[in-house]
Amino acid sequence: MIYCISILILTINLSFVFYIFFIKKANLILAFHLTEFFVLYNLLTVLNIFTQMTRYELSIYIGMLSYSIIYSIIFLFLWMVLSNHLPKNYKILSCLKNINLNIISYTVSSWVFFKAYLFIKYGYRSLRIFQLFIYRGESEALAYWEYVTSGLLTYMAIGCFFVFMVHVLIEPARTLKLRNILPLSFFALFYILLGEASVGARRFILASIIFSVLTYVLEKNYNIKQFIKPKYFTTLLLICLIPFIFSFYYQHIRTNFYNSDISALLASDSLSNRLKGMVMYLTPSMVEEVTQAEQITQLRKGVFDLLYSVVEKQWDVGKKGYGVITLSTLDNIVPRAFNSEKQYKSADELTVNIIGISPGEFDYTELDLPTSVMSIFEADFGLIGLLFAPILYFVFIVFYILQFVKYNDKNQVISLAALGLLLVTASNIEVQIDTFFSNLRDYILLIIILTILSFLKLSIFEIFNQKKVAK
Repeated sequence: MIYCISILILTINLSFVFYIFFIKKANLILAFHLTEFFVLYNLLTVLNIFTQMTRYELSIYIGMLSYSIIYSIIFLFLWMVLSNHLPKNYKILSCLKNINLNIISYTVSSWVFFKAYLFIKYGYRSLRIFQLFIYRGESEALAYWEYVTSGLLTYMAIGCFFVFMVHVLIEPARTLKLRNILPLSFFALFYILLGEASVGARRFILASIIFSVLTYVLEKNYNIKQFIKPKYFTTLLLICLIPFIFSFYYQHIRTNFYNSDISALLASDSLSNRLKGMVMYLTPSMVEEVTQAEQITQLRKGVFDLLYSVVEKQWDVGKKGYGVITLSTLDNIVPRAFNSEKQYKSADELTVNIIGISPGEFDYTELDLPTSVMSIFEADFGLIGLLFAPILYFVFIVFYILQFVKYNDKNQVISLAALGLLLVTASNIEVQIDTFFSNLRDYILLIIILTILSFLKLSIFEIFNQKKVAK
């Protein structure tokens, strides 16, 4: 019975997205976010049931799985209320096409060079994957300006990557040139394979494919018959095969960073040893060595499972955080520059301690649960807290849409940063609340810095002209 219910709810959700986008021609970003939510929340849960034979208590399972329908209704209602004030699909598509390919190349190249600078200076400590899982205590090595710059350049590069995918589908002849392909290839290599993707490597590729396909449908004016033509069908088929090919390769390198020999080379003071360690990390290992790290990877489930565990525990003992988890993690957005004694507060640890979840199936060397906005709000406020999640996503997604369109003609660097943050926010279901606000903090900082630089540039130009006239 549980199989039938799971497939039924998943079918309802995906049919809903198909209806609002293809039939009602709803907003591209709305369809993108809901598709990502249904895939990562519903589809992965269904796959866990069939592949891992996961067992749930039926009443809680149905309630939590059905929450995806409630989420989509709330999100769609909010969207309809403000629909007259939001950019239409033709405007979003026009802004995507308007991004200059040269700016894409320069921005991504800046990201590559800055990451290379960090790696030369800090070695393994500059890599996000090692900070999270091995040397987490040393993740403060980067200076604050380096940390912020790295984050902002990353979001700009993400925006570039998505725009590039759209350009490839729409204008392949003009887009597929070496000066455009080369920096994007380096970005794909370092960002995806080195664990820099905050949303997860395979989920990032999935998001880029979903966004590209939806944009392509929009460009073809929703003419589904276009996809039947061999030319377009072959292109889309090749694009959809990318994650499967990549997953096979990634599956055989993802645990390499737990190898003590590789981590020792990456930690070396010698640049040649660091590069050797990087090559070893990227070399697939076909040996099935069951390590603690591999067990961690196998045990880790999705967003649904943690939310289910929180609800199940609350039904048993009735514990809530009453806002403690939410408020505590929001302290994380205060920059280290203003608080030298700042201690990172983990929503994972707070959830385990306050709600009383036994790590059990979520057992990690460093506690790393599949935390989501839903599980945090549920742990803090109970079932009513689940209603807050779509509101939070809606506010930030709408803000970044408006920023992307606003700066598209004024300043495409800011526009790309807004686009990157928009797409990461819309596709990142496994995320803590403080991430929303820390990203917003850095984005506002970028606007302030670029505004000051623009003012100084105009002032210097004006002074130069006045001196020229005086002569």
